[in-house]
Amino acid sequence: MNLGELIMIQKVITGKTQKWSTVHKFGEITTSITINKNPDTKDIWFTITGYSKNIRSPETEIFALILNHIIKEKIDHATAFTPKSSEVKKNT
Repeated sequence: MNLGELIMIQKVITGKTQKWSTVHKFGEITTSITINKNPDTKDIWFTITGYSKNIRSPETEIFALILNHIIKEKIDHATAFTPKSSEVKKNT
């Protein structure tokens, strides 16, 4: 998943939006992904091409922590520059 998709999932989990969906295409395979948050129970439903999974507290909180970590790591690794050892040797 790309960073934008992860941010949209985070918005559903935090309650900033109630529903988000997307479609992934890989070759001939199309996968529909929908994430809903029930405003009454705070449960989150993941539906991926006909398969549904419901997560509740404390799983929702654990998922939110993991998602925050993944987003931070994607940002850190997308923007950080680490020279290769061969580049460091050339400059010294």
